[in-house]
Amino acid sequence: MTVNAELTSVICFRIGSIFSKVCCRIAHIFLAISLLSSSALTAAISSSDGKGQIWSDDGKVIGYAELIPGGERVKQDGPFAGFETKVVVADGLVHDGAGEVIGRVTEGDPKALMGRSVDDDGDILDKAGNVIGKAERWEPEKKERHINPMSGHKVNKEGEVRDENGNLLGKLTEGDLRTVVGFEVDDNGYVVDNDGNRVGACTLIENLQEDEGPSEEELAAMRAEEENREIARKMCGILQQTLEKMEPILKQITEVSSTLTVIVSSLR
Repeated sequence: MTVNAELTSVICFRIGSIFSKVCCRIAHIFLAISLLSSSALTAAISSSDGKGQIWSDDGKVIGYAELIPGGERVKQDGPFAGFETKVVVADGLVHDGAGEVIGRVTEGDPKALMGRSVDDDGDILDKAGNVIGKAERWEPEKKERHINPMSGHKVNKEGEVRDENGNLLGKLTEGDLRTVVGFEVDDNGYVVDNDGNRVGACTLIENLQEDEGPSEEELAAMRAEEENREIARKMCGILQQTLEKMEPILKQITEVSSTLTVIVSSLR
């Protein structure tokens, strides 16, 4: 049998196939001694020699491999291929280098696996490179974010928010108009200053309740208040008229009093 260097000391295996050290599928396992199943054979494999013979750990030939032509070889990308950093974090999630969720733990204790690296195939490894857990590709469902139609538009001097065509979108419902004029509305409908601090809030025009007018109780209170004001006006009028009528009499009394004072003084 011809010796082939590509099959010498190959140790990266998958069921029914032999992979190179860079996990490129290079050979088929086509014969297993003692009728071993592919899964049992994979578990028993230690290495293959240059003749394509597959040896077990106890030194027995347990199968043969047939080399796949170079043009037909396909490198097997694992589910996490393409992510430079893959680390197990809290709640059994796997984060990439940017902190985005890219997977979750499927085998092993998530708490014990925190901080461990995940390889391209989803194996979670210890410092010695031993597989101590498994992870699968998974991403949480992304909820569609609702952006307020007033976002990016400014509050004007009337406390209104209008679009670029002048259409009324909403009105200021929280905050001091004097301090928020000219500030923009954010995606959530809040008015923010130049530093991003919330200084007010606006409500879409369609969400503003129409003015339904005062209630019956309010109307009754308004009528009673108006009646009291009318009574007060009338009382003030009567008092003024009374004073005007009494003014000549009071003047006469004052004159008589002055005259009597003069007479009494002369008699003394």
